[in-house]
Amino acid sequence: MQDKDTKRTSLYRIPVGDRDQVQLDESSIVKTQRVFVNRNLKMRNVRVIGFDLDHTLAVYNKIPIEALAFDETKKKLVGDKRYPRDLLRLNYDPEFGIRGLVVDKIRGNTIKMDKHKYVVTVYHGRRPMSRSDRKVTYVNKRLTLYDREYRPIDTLFSLPAPYQQIFDDIRECIDEAHRDGSIKSRVQACLSKYFLKDPKLPLTLDKFIKGGKKLFLLTNSGWEYTDKVLGYLLNGELADYPDWKDYFDLVVIDAGKPGYFAAGSALEAVEGNGGDEGNHRRRIYRRGNAKQTEELLGACGEEILYFGDHTHADILKSKKTSGWRTAMIIEELEREIVSAEKVRRLSEELERLYEAISDLRLQSNLLAEKVALLKDTKSQDYNSLTTLELARIDKEIESYLRRGIRVEQKITDQLTRTKELEAEIEKAFNPYWGQLCKAGRENSRFGDQVEDFACVYASRVSNFLHYPVNKYYQTRRELMPHET
Repeated sequence: MQDKDTKRTSLYRIPVGDRDQVQLDESSIVKTQRVFVNRNLKMRNVRVIGFDLDHTLAVYNKIPIEALAFDETKKKLVGDKRYPRDLLRLNYDPEFGIRGLVVDKIRGNTIKMDKHKYVVTVYHGRRPMSRSDRKVTYVNKRLTLYDREYRPIDTLFSLPAPYQQIFDDIRECIDEAHRDGSIKSRVQACLSKYFLKDPKLPLTLDKFIKGGKKLFLLTNSGWEYTDKVLGYLLNGELADYPDWKDYFDLVVIDAGKPGYFAAGSALEAVEGNGGDEGNHRRRIYRRGNAKQTEELLGACGEEILYFGDHTHADILKSKKTSGWRTAMIIEELEREIVSAEKVRRLSEELERLYEAISDLRLQSNLLAEKVALLKDTKSQDYNSLTTLELARIDKEIESYLRRGIRVEQKITDQLTRTKELEAEIEKAFNPYWGQLCKAGRENSRFGDQVEDFACVYASRVSNFLHYPVNKYYQTRRELMPHET
């Protein structure tokens, strides 16, 4: 039912209590609810907005849904692959699996890399690999993820068996659990347990529509699951949209992304297409491809903005293959921002230490250079120098050496402090992997993908409710090192 505390405006409904509050600048928007920009995006040029379902429109309750997938996969490994029943006693750890990790299938390691594909953190099972062992194993090695021995993945089981076979079995069982309905049947039976309702989502979709945008849904999920999930999230939330399908001009299920953005397959109309209630906006299809979708919507390329959560299947392919603009939903972003605020002062201290250490190293190098020059002078001119002059040079050398020792001690002390701060900051994020989008001082592989593939990104679709429909999302001026 429609909330009695909402009202209609010329564009969208907003809570009555906020009717006089107009956002004058982004600083007035809570940071966790902001939209972040990698590439300029003029929303007035966007005529059509598309959405993925899972982890985009439908926000899952993280721990229950991941624990369910974990448990169903364990059952299949034991029942179908004859793994030892002891496996069933393993408990799900919600912290260990994060996006952007890579599995080394040959060595049985889980890896976090930076944007240059250099290995920064490694776990073998739950045992962290020491820096020395990591350097020996991956010394001067830039990993190529197209190699068969590496596979990007989110979670990993630690089992006593050949690692590559374990990985392949787990991947097969996870896929089968999704394909045969083991997971989705449990989810459909208790939607309130596995989904978080966002009261701002229907308002956001309504705002887009009132702002003149066509909306469409593009999901790999089947009809029954899509209908039940979106029915739970959207049906009757606003008076103008009694049925979730009323929000969308086009619905495509069983899309088969990422192949959908290339050749795809034949487009099939779903039975009842057009809507029994005579709503002409309802057009429901399965499969198909991006070109057919563009023809149905009457828009193409940069006229389409697509929301998704998967870097490859949603964001990369829609951008590279179809030229669509992209909005990436990163649910973890809210926690990352909150954690960053908690350690902001520590992060500022760490940056000051990095700068101070850089200056001290410069001093150390200059002092060493002075000593080398004096020694060279003494060696070359030894026979022409008086005893007094030689003594003076020795005194200068000794003075520079003492200063160098003091500088090196300062560097050691400050490096010790930086290690303490880095460890404290990392623990505020994830106890195993630290910040999602960072690997050391560089962007992580995942952070680099977000920056490279997503025009804009946010923690939820509803973050866009805080901005004008036709806002110009503009990047800040990028600075090179010499400009900072």
